[in-house]
Amino acid sequence: MPKLSLFFLAVAALILLNGPLATAADITMVPGDEKDLDKLVAKNKGKVVFVDYWATFCAPCKKSFPHTVELSKKHKENGLVVISVSMDLLEDQEKALAFLKKQGATFDNLISKYDGGGTDANDAFGIGPLPHLRLYDRKGVLRHKWDGKPKDLDAKVEELLKEKP
Repeated sequence: MPKLSLFFLAVAALILLNGPLATAADITMVPGDEKDLDKLVAKNKGKVVFVDYWATFCAPCKKSFPHTVELSKKHKENGLVVISVSMDLLEDQEKALAFLKKQGATFDNLISKYDGGGTDANDAFGIGPLPHLRLYDRKGVLRHKWDGKPKDLDAKVEELLKEKP
């Protein structure tokens, strides 16, 4: 059988087993506030929820974001849900969306309705400097939060995934 036919058979098998492959066109970003984020966390009760607050103007955020995508892919089947919240200006939404598409961020993506990561946004979301990360358990309880790059993120994700709902 020609190599190309084997390739198409393999892709078809992946689609049958895992559903359609996500593409950049499937990645979206919607304006939201802390109430919208709370609804997303509540909607995913029974799963562990990881929230990454980031911005395209934040070099450490952009450097660590591939790890967020990696976590999502690695633990999605085990019950991890990832949500990203961009603190970019609303006028920079297309720039932020382009970054998400380049990263393959096929999870829920919000951009702050507060038009950037100023005091109003930080106060409303209850966050400190970027990057800011949060981890909720299967009951929707905030269990861990970090400003900057955490050394124990992977271990904490795995620990919460092992807990029963």
